[in-house]
Parts: sequence; structure tokens; C-alpha cells
Amino acid sequence: MSIVTLWSCDKKTNGQTLSAVAIATKMAIERNLKILLVSTSVNDMTIKRCFWKTNISKAKMLKNNGGLEVETGIEGLIRLVYSNKLEPDIITDYSQPILKGRFEVLFGFNGSSDNFSNPNMELYSDVYQNYCKILQVANQYYDIVLVDLDGRLNLEMKNKILDISDMNIYITTQKVSDIERYIDVKQNNKNLNTYKSTVAIAKYDDESKYNKKNLAKYLEEKGEVLVIPYNTLYFEAAEEADVMDLFLKLSNIKDTTDKNYIFMKEIQRIVNFIMNRLQELQMRMG
Repeated sequence: MSIVTLWSCDKKTNGQTLSAVAIATKMAIERNLKILLVSTSVNDMTIKRCFWKTNISKAKMLKNNGGLEVETGIEGLIRLVYSNKLEPDIITDYSQPILKGRFEVLFGFNGSSDNFSNPNMELYSDVYQNYCKILQVANQYYDIVLVDLDGRLNLEMKNKILDISDMNIYITTQKVSDIERYIDVKQNNKNLNTYKSTVAIAKYDDESKYNKKNLAKYLEEKGEVLVIPYNTLYFEAAEEADVMDLFLKLSNIKDTTDKNYIFMKEIQRIVNFIMNRLQELQMRMG
């Protein structure tokens, strides 16, 4: 049972959320694990568009043990935190299933099911302060808790989540400014200088002069740098609720020169890297 966090210092779009979705989807298809993908965003529809065509921004209602109606998602869990009723196996009731018993999503903060465009930021303060507790409780039920760490969270909260994570993956792009920023952050952030941390390049283009081989030298990384190639079919599927079907289809490609095969191969490499690194970290801890 492990927490794996994808993060960066960028507040702009860098492919991090779609990287998290790709990794979680591939892992769920190929591994017999219970996986929870956790969004820490505010009013971000990216993950929802990947899997659902219908509007599910309005949370469904459940009955908790006290007979009170509560919202699903992160807001619903906050109510359980304050009533001391948050238990590991309850979290699945507040998540949205993608593959039953294998892959679920815990959506980020919406603020209000009735007013999506104007979130209740006072409630978000409660959510914000309890992310670590929710993640730690979820980690007792799921095999992998994959966290998409919002770039808008302040550094203190980011570091708290990175500290409790078993593995951290910094997401950057091939832009020179983004790469240089990663180098600068690595020099000043302890969470990038441990064996549980690594870097991955999102929206990767192998024809760039900053390819895997050159990036490994430039970043002084041992071995090949992890990459998530830009893939047109994937980015289209992420807008059309077709990610799961696409991954199942692309898994059958045999032509090793096909760009879609290469995309899936690189995602598979990241999944394998994560599982191997987690095993190594557990062995180090004895």
C-alpha cells in the first residue's frame, strides 16, 4: 500500500494530470491492484472528461451511518473527518469507479454542487488542511494511491503531501525554461534529492534535441529519463471520455515502430519503474 504523488512547481498546464490518468489507467489494466487516483484540484474537469460523457460535476448523495445526506468526493470525506467517522473502506463509497474493484477516482474540490462556477473557498480551507489525513487513510485500503498534486497549492502543503508519499514524480516538459526550473528546484527542495523521487517528461517529443539520452546527461540522471510522449489519439480521447477504450485498443498493437505502440511502451515503462522502485524502497526500510 503506497502513495505515489505527481507534482511540479508549475501552475500552468504541463500535462501532469493527463500523465497521472495515463499511468493509473495502464496500471489498472495490467496489474491486479486496487488503485485510487486522487485529484487535489479546484473545479478542474480534466479527469472527468477522460472517463465520463455525462455531467457528473453535481455530486450524487449518499446516506452515512448517522442518517445524514453527504456529498461524494473530497467534500463528503471532509464531513467524515470532522465527525471522526473516516474509515479506510468508506472512501470507496465517495469515489467514482472506472474499473470495479480495480480503479477509482476521488474528485477534487468543486465547492458546491449547486454553484460550480463560484466555489465555497471557506469549505476548501477545510479540505486543504485535511488532504494528508485523507490520503493516509486511503492508503490503508488501496494498494496504490496516485495523487495529482495541484500546482496552485502552496509550498507548505505540497511538502506535507510529498513527505507522506512513498514516491514522488516531478513532471516537467522539454521546454528549456521548464527544465532549468526543475534543476533549480532540485537544488533547493529536499523532496527532489531522495531515492523516492524522480522526474518524468510530459508531452515528450523524441525528435527534439532534448531527447531522453540528452536529457539524462543534462539532468545528471542515472539511466534513461521517464517520458510520457505526446499522443494525438490520447489527447483526443481525454476530451471525449474514451481513455479506457483507447488504452484497451492500443494494448493490442504489435508494430514496434508505431507511434501508438511507443506511447504505450513508455507508459508501461513508468508503471514498471514505479512498482520496482516501491519494492526497493520497502526493502530498504526493512
